[in-house]
Amino acid sequence: MKNYQETTEILKRFYEDCLKFWKRENVENAAESALKDLSRISTDPFSPNGEKLDKQAIADFIEKHS
Repeated sequence: MKNYQETTEILKRFYEDCLKFWKRENVENAAESALKDLSRISTDPFSPNGEKLDKQAIADFIEKHS
């Protein structure tokens, strides 16, 4: 399982990628859509093994960016 700091770094990268995608798709609230994507993940989306992410880090990241 990834620790809190590692999870936060992964979430930052994933959020930026999702935000870029939703902006390209001309979604009205791209940030909200990106946060919804974050709320659906529990494993590292950049790892073929999909290591589990720290659930508290995910919750804190979403709360901070809401």
